[in-house]
Amino acid sequence: LITYAVALFLVAAVLVPPRLDRVEDSYRYFMDGRKWFFGGVIALVLLDTVDSFLKGADWGMRPLFIAQSLIYIAAAVAGIVSERRGVQLAGAAIAFTVQMAYMFQSVGILGAW
Repeated sequence: LITYAVALFLVAAVLVPPRLDRVEDSYRYFMDGRKWFFGGVIALVLLDTVDSFLKGADWGMRPLFIAQSLIYIAAAVAGIVSERRGVQLAGAAIAFTVQMAYMFQSVGILGAW
């Protein structure tokens, strides 16, 4: 859990410049660091997968969890490869939608856990 928290902090640190007043174009700043950001997202997905399987094979093999992980990895790879703004926005929209679906599905599981 500590490793995951540290990795999450590092991914967030890539998104936020040390001095906001020196950034003229936030989209260009994001695009310059996108490989680090999306690489960190892939690392987070892999860490989350390991953590899920440590909780038990049945917890790690939930279909929606597997689908979520694969979609995040695919969106991250597309984000690394493409510089098109539409691809970046679509990846963000897809990731948000998948996260919301996963969250609402998991609320019932976590409440009964």
